[in-house]
Amino acid sequence: MKSPTMKPKGEIRMRIIIMAAILIIPILFIVPSALSEEGKSENPEQHQETGVPPPEVHLWFQTYFLFTNDTDFDRTKPLYSDYGQTSGFVSTTFRPSLTWRPHPNVTLQYTLEVGDNIWSRNNLDELDPHAEDIPLVRHKEVWAEITSPKGAFGIKPGYQYIYDPTHMFVDKYMGAAKFFYRHNQSYINIGAGLIPDTTYEGFSATGIENQLKENNFENDNALFFADSKAVVSDQFGILPAVYFRYDKSIIHRPLVILNPCVRFSYSTHRISTDIDLAMQWGRFTKGSLNQHDEELLSGAVQFLLKADLSQVELLLHALALTPDDGDKFDGWSSGYVYSGFSNGRTLFLSKNWLFDLHSNLDLKAAAQQAGPLLVDEELDIKIIDGLKIMAIAGYEMVLDTTETDGGRMVGVETNLGFDWSLYQNHVDLYLIGGGIFPGKAGAMLQNNINKDRLDSIYHMQSSFNVQF
Repeated sequence: MKSPTMKPKGEIRMRIIIMAAILIIPILFIVPSALSEEGKSENPEQHQETGVPPPEVHLWFQTYFLFTNDTDFDRTKPLYSDYGQTSGFVSTTFRPSLTWRPHPNVTLQYTLEVGDNIWSRNNLDELDPHAEDIPLVRHKEVWAEITSPKGAFGIKPGYQYIYDPTHMFVDKYMGAAKFFYRHNQSYINIGAGLIPDTTYEGFSATGIENQLKENNFENDNALFFADSKAVVSDQFGILPAVYFRYDKSIIHRPLVILNPCVRFSYSTHRISTDIDLAMQWGRFTKGSLNQHDEELLSGAVQFLLKADLSQVELLLHALALTPDDGDKFDGWSSGYVYSGFSNGRTLFLSKNWLFDLHSNLDLKAAAQQAGPLLVDEELDIKIIDGLKIMAIAGYEMVLDTTETDGGRMVGVETNLGFDWSLYQNHVDLYLIGGGIFPGKAGAMLQNNINKDRLDSIYHMQSSFNVQF
């Protein structure tokens, strides 16, 4: 039996740790100060050669506001909800990024994202890490880049931003490694990565050592790619690429997609144009009815034109994805597998470029293999230096009506707002309002209950951005 006056071992260890910390912490402040004073008396050039330079700091901040009168195109008053039909929130996001170059041929990158934190949901005073209202903190980029002495060849492994030249197939932060060759503005990349999935190979609850031991590549979602940029002239460039996705996250039903694509880019002092072409070929094992294999063959095209006419700026955009024919028994699928990212300027028909709500209607139409066709424009009129009025309009339809009950029109979207840029474009204030007027296809894609209602959605959005 332990003596009642004897201290528990845990308490003794804690006291030792506290005493050691009291002794060590002042040393951590004194020693660097002494070393810095000593360095001042040495040759400054020699100190600069041997020391690690401070990192480059890049900052991005956003506070975003959204209010809509409804979440779908049905204004029927619900009988089962006391919370109303409107939708809205205020969100703040902060993204600091550090870039170290300790050596001319070594680069380290770290990007942290604090957000997107909703004011009414995420509590900054929350102490429980498992609470639902804990603030969101995400590590976006953690990678290292090593190049040859002259910088022509290199390798870049780690968590990084991977996207194909068109962004229509792959646009994602993920773990990847790529080898590259650079020459002036041209480059060649060859790489591979793993897209996070929720299928785990035999993970048990017996400890981290067994979890790592039991993991393998049998049911992972792998991505292989090769892309390049060829600068033909000062105005014209070509960006060809081949992306290959080998998805085994569904057990015994692998999905294989080969996506060759190319972007043609042309720009002058006043006008710039991008033309994107992509096609997909693949196979979904046991993906059709009666456990039959399904062959994939699809395509996509995108067009973007920007014109700067002194006091007026004009942007025209068009996007088209091939649909499936609706026949579930033919063993073929011609619906393009779409990432949801485009160059569109609408806020509901395409990806919301102010704040991604992950609910754009072109993505929903592509998920139903209906083949969205989107045409939109943005007209900017400069009022004074840094202040411009924006008029945005878009029309979207589907090319196949099988999944939309015969409806073809998704909707018409109109927006009016302004963009106020301050301090050499380091600060931007956006205020935009408008509405989306649905067609039957839009109601089929968006409405939760009554698919026949075609009530409009009106919205107000603002974004306060700071970047350095």
